[in-house]
This record gives sequence, C-alpha cells and structure tokens, in this order.
Amino acid sequence: MISPAVFVPGLPIVLVVLALIFALQPWWLPEYLWPYDYARWVEAFFLLSISCVSLIVLPAIRHQVRGEYLAALGLFCTLTLAVCWMAESGWLAYVGGLRAMLSLFFIFVLLCSFPCLSVGQRRLFALAFLVVLGLHLLYSLMGMVVLIMNGIVGADYLISGFSNKNHAVTFYVPCLLLLPAFQAMLGPESMARRLGVFILGVLLALMILVIGARGGILSLLVALVVLAFAGRGGQKIRYMKWILFCFLTAGLGFWVLQWIQSSGLGEGVLVHQHMLSDSSRLILWERAWQGFLSAPWFGHGPLSYALNRDLHVAHPHNILFLVLYEYGIFIVLLAGIMIWRTARRLWHKRIAVSADPVCLSGLAAVIAFMAHAMVGAGPMVPASVLIFGVAVAFALSSDREKTEQVPISGVWNRAGRI
Repeated sequence: MISPAVFVPGLPIVLVVLALIFALQPWWLPEYLWPYDYARWVEAFFLLSISCVSLIVLPAIRHQVRGEYLAALGLFCTLTLAVCWMAESGWLAYVGGLRAMLSLFFIFVLLCSFPCLSVGQRRLFALAFLVVLGLHLLYSLMGMVVLIMNGIVGADYLISGFSNKNHAVTFYVPCLLLLPAFQAMLGPESMARRLGVFILGVLLALMILVIGARGGILSLLVALVVLAFAGRGGQKIRYMKWILFCFLTAGLGFWVLQWIQSSGLGEGVLVHQHMLSDSSRLILWERAWQGFLSAPWFGHGPLSYALNRDLHVAHPHNILFLVLYEYGIFIVLLAGIMIWRTARRLWHKRIAVSADPVCLSGLAAVIAFMAHAMVGAGPMVPASVLIFGVAVAFALSSDREKTEQVPISGVWNRAGRI
C-alpha cells in the first residue's frame, strides 16, 4: 500500500499548475474586470492556498531545504511587519507586505517540495505545464492569424491574460529558458517530444520578437552571457544552441510579418519606435532614490510609491529602487546577502550545475527574471512571480538528490556538433 506521504510533495506542484491554468486561460473573465485585476485575484487565492497546504507539506519535508533560507524568511517577515507598522500608506501597506511575504513563502515551499518529487511526479508536472503553455500560445497564435486576416499586424492585441505586452514578456522569457528543463523531466526522449517542445520554444521566441520589449530581449542576452561563464561542457553548449535555433526559426516568421506590414497588407507596429528612449525610467528612478534618502532605514512602506500622484505609474520599474523606497536598507541588505551566498554556492558547483539540464535552465530563467526586474515590472506580474518561483526551485535543486539526467536536444540531434 502506498503511503499518503508520497503524495505530499506533489500538492504545491498541483497548485502551481492550477494557478497557471486560471491565470492563462482567456475564455472566462468577469465583466468590467481588467485582466491584471483578475490575475491578482488568482494570485491571492493561490498564495493563500499555498499557505494552507504548507501545514501539511512542511512538517514532512522540512529537512529538504537549508536552514539559512528559513532563517532569512523569518527575518524578512519580521522586518516587513515593522516596515508596514511605520508605513505612510496606512493599512494598504499590509496588503503589499503580505503579498511579498506570501510570495517568498511560496518559493520556500516549492524549494522544500521539488527535491522530494518522484520521477513520475516530475514527469506529470512537466507535461501539465507544457500542455497549459501550449494551449495559451495556440490561442495567441490564432489571434495573430485573425488580426492579419483583418489587416492588423502588431503585438498590442495578442496578449491574453496580461494587462500589456511588456508584462507578458516578463513571463515568456523565463518560460522559454525553462523549456529544456521540462523536456528533460519528461523522461526518455522521442522525436515527437523533441518536436513538440521545440515548437513551443519557437512560438515563445516569436512572441518575444513580436512584442519587441527591450528589457525582455536584454534579460535573455544577460542570462546567456552569464551561462557562458558558468561551467563547461556539452550540455551548456547544446542548451544555448537550442535557444538560438528557436530564435532563428522564429525570425523567419517575424520576417514574414514585417513583409506583410511593409507591403501594405497590414497596419500596426512591429518594431519599437523609440529604441533609444529611456521611457521615462530615469524620472521614476530619481524619484525612488530621493524617497529612499528621505527614509533610508525602513522606507515609506509597501505600496507607498503609488502615492506619487504626479507619476504615470505606481512603481519605478526597478526592483532595487522599489525595495529601497518602500522597505528600506535593511531588507535590501538581507536580500543582497542571501543572493550573494546562493550565487557563491552555485559558482563553486558550476560544473555540476552546467551538466544538469534542470539546474541549468532554472538558473538561466532566474538570471533573466532578475535582470528584467531592474528595468521592468516582472515582480508586479502574478504569472511572472509564479514562474520565477518554479525557476528558483529548479536552479537550487542541485542541493539535493535529483532525478535521472536526460540530455537536452532540439529537433536536430546533431545541434551540438555545429
């Protein structure tokens, strides 16, 4: 008889899949509710569910995560409550603070759960993720075709489940970088699986090119450059070439869209018209820095940046400036210490990490998300935070036992020889 404890680690994974389904599905949305507001309701339900499930999960698998992460989580929650108590934003501070605490708690629960998953559970998780993502991309592709048939070429109406295309790319880039990990988790390779995952990669790359967000493309390049210095071996080379093949193939589709537009068959914008513009980021960053200097220790409180009514957005599009402004220097130092310790540990294990497709893909997605968070709104997007948590669990899975290693390959099995 199978013990119920076998299924305990899978509970958070089931919730992740359900949250992904509800966040990405385009067919149901309450009337007069923006997609971003709907995504917030999905996120709130998901985070509260994770908190309840943790009462069952954590006692059984608490030994699977380093104690320093638990200590850092406790210290972060304590500091956050102190920041909320002194906040200028009143009771709203507790809303933003609770969201930050629950998001980190979700990552902690996933860190504990993922190493305990059996090979079969990982395979089911990978399959569920790929199916949900595939349906979402298929719906977006159908929308693109319908728009072209009606003489419209562009990204503004292609995004389903996101408030704008810049929010969408914060989700698409990490998903693209995680695809090889899910392919490895599926188990023994077959041509059908390789082809299916490759098609998803091409569609994600096409969406990234069509959206044309500079922050998304820059974050992808940063992740690949960092990986170039992280370890050595054929696994890493095949991974980077797989990403390159996805973009080369997607580039053909993007060229077709540009031809349709240039020939006058469709109206719209495919390329950003202000490539050298700062998009008012410098103004937002300057306001955040000045606010930090006026309250450096505990900040102004969560959601306090939105009280600057003369600004056109509610956050500075830079996670570092946002945390400095709203939470103060102590939480920034805590985060910096934990990031440094984790990065140092991964660097010392870079040979093993670069040989593991799950760790390698997770590390690339984490780097891309963090790089984009310095110029974009990734931490504000519920679906992006969800995929970031999955990426962190993958990247740090090298600290515990892993499932069998499966090499990455694309449609062309000889990609590593080129």
